[in-house]
Amino acid sequence: MVGAGIIGLSTAYHMKRLNPDHKILVVDMLGGPGRGNTARSVGMFRDFFHSRTNRLLAGSSVKFYVDLSKQAGLDLRMNGYLWILSPEEYRSVRGYLRGYEYRMYDGDELERLTGLNTSGNPKLGLPEVECGILIPRAGSIDVKALVAYYYNRFLRMGGEARFGVKVRRLLLEAREPKGLPGEPHLWQDARVSGVETDVGLIRAKKTVVAVGGWAPVLMDRLGVECHVKAKKRQVFIIGARHGGLNRLVRAGGFLMEGYPPMLILPKFRVYVRPHPEKGLFFVGCSDHLGRPFMVEDRPRPEEEFYEYGIKPVLTHYLPSFSEAPVVGSWAGLYAICTLDHQPVVFEEADVIVVGGASGSGIMKADAIGRIAAALYSGREYATLFGGEEFRVSDLGIKARKVEPEKLVI
Repeated sequence: MVGAGIIGLSTAYHMKRLNPDHKILVVDMLGGPGRGNTARSVGMFRDFFHSRTNRLLAGSSVKFYVDLSKQAGLDLRMNGYLWILSPEEYRSVRGYLRGYEYRMYDGDELERLTGLNTSGNPKLGLPEVECGILIPRAGSIDVKALVAYYYNRFLRMGGEARFGVKVRRLLLEAREPKGLPGEPHLWQDARVSGVETDVGLIRAKKTVVAVGGWAPVLMDRLGVECHVKAKKRQVFIIGARHGGLNRLVRAGGFLMEGYPPMLILPKFRVYVRPHPEKGLFFVGCSDHLGRPFMVEDRPRPEEEFYEYGIKPVLTHYLPSFSEAPVVGSWAGLYAICTLDHQPVVFEEADVIVVGGASGSGIMKADAIGRIAAALYSGREYATLFGGEEFRVSDLGIKARKVEPEKLVI
């Protein structure tokens, strides 16, 4: 298993759970579990998606996390997501609100509770606000504790892990070698027999690649299209010392008194995650057009992206942020599935690829891990938390059966 992020650890845990006698080794180039893009998450989750597939994956995972918070004391807060919608957005969302529990807030209520400016700005292409939709089955989770849960359970079952190990390439070999130079040749049946690392070769009957945005680095060399590409995403930290922000970071009137929901602003989906304990806001936005697909080992945040991209939108709708300085920032990589923004789980020549969560890896990690473990175990269906059966091939490439996801933040 290559990759010790949240999806890799969930996959390793469920593989070992289904196959207790198998020797499973996790390797990662960083110094410990969950230190890559998992550590760069803002730690939020939701089960509200456009597609049925993502609703199922996130819904079962969220149920598992809620159960884990009760059984193991995992810090989880159901403070919700508050989607601020323009008239056009509300019309498009109404259709898939059916079946969801939600609360609606009109413009006056939003202005009173958050200081939101509900007017539009034609010069910036910003629409007026129609309403706010609060999704209660959403909130924040202690990502480090979730990583520790999967990792420690995996080790207790006899799993192994090695860190600081950089994988250079996948080993492609003939199943029945003939001793000819340059094997395998096109007429030979080939398989991935393990990985070449900076500390030597590691051979395996099955190799699992769960490295997020780095997946094409390994798979492209193999000549296999994994339909996953990396895009940089940035988070900026705003202090809440100013009067208006100090009130907003602890705003009441929602699900948890003194712990407001995450806000998603109209059209460009700038998001604002309040962090009352630290007196901070985490602010970010996904820029698609113009942001290249690019793997960066150490992605850096760009000050001008906040100043000229995010801030004009943020301060129009939430004027309290106008004078608030950026006090910190970080950047990571989304593993974007270029097919439909849904996860991919498939096998080719004894290598299993798991990834493409498109920015929602934590909120779907448990379900993705169960599906990948079922594929590894040769099962047609995976049993998700709660008992629902999921056809493994639906997340594959050859027999893929999912709907495009439209609610990507």
